[in-house]
Amino acid sequence: MTAMRTSESMGRLRIIVALNACRRDLGGLEMAAALAARKGCELEALFVEEVNLINVADLPFTKEVARCSGTEREIDQPRVSRAQRASLSQIQQAIDRLSEERSVRTSLKIVRGHFIRTALAIQDDVEVLVLSRRGEPGGGKTAPSSGGFAGFRGGAAAGEQPIWAIVDGTEESFRALQAAEDIAAAHSARLTVAVPGQRPDLVEQIRRRLIAARRLPRSSLRVIALEPFDAPTLIRQIRQSGCRLVVVKREDGDWLEEVADAADCPVMLV
Repeated sequence: MTAMRTSESMGRLRIIVALNACRRDLGGLEMAAALAARKGCELEALFVEEVNLINVADLPFTKEVARCSGTEREIDQPRVSRAQRASLSQIQQAIDRLSEERSVRTSLKIVRGHFIRTALAIQDDVEVLVLSRRGEPGGGKTAPSSGGFAGFRGGAAAGEQPIWAIVDGTEESFRALQAAEDIAAAHSARLTVAVPGQRPDLVEQIRRRLIAARRLPRSSLRVIALEPFDAPTLIRQIRQSGCRLVVVKREDGDWLEEVADAADCPVMLV
């Protein structure tokens, strides 16, 4: 295993999971490791030291308000540094374990920047990019036990929440569907496929394709049309039904940034 790296080797296949002190839920790392083992890729944890958090910690009288409890706590550089170190230690332990369990090469890299923009800037250079979900800072352990998922919110219990895929009929979106199906099969999870707009022919095509593959029970498959198809509608739907992971094709634009910022689950770009 490579614990730390400062230079990139562009010739190898990599699956990168982006995390930071506020996005340290490790469920996405677990699922990415399963996919890396299947594809024969290296798994890299990319820890982004959030510039905004570092800058805010330098300001006097700065406080954070916990999203769930509403309690206030002061933010300063020593506390931010402790949180960074604790997060890095947790991530290192997780990738050490996954390296042994999944027999995949793993690495950990640290960069400084704005989380989503820094992660999206490298999406064209990797096989798969995973944006970890936002967690409640200081909310306790979020790392799942081996093979499990912890800390996911939504309408269903964590163990019942589905993998989501967004399929618009393009070749790129069908690659996202394949990845979502791989992960659902590996973890005995349900699969929900969302089709933008009213496209009954595409809905039926996807349903028949999944049934013919026989990788998942019919009862665990769901194909739906979403209209209007926009970030608020998608986020509302995955919050209502629960979501372990949403898999989408790579694309630029505000839609993806909005989903990645607001979704209560990891976002995988294929």
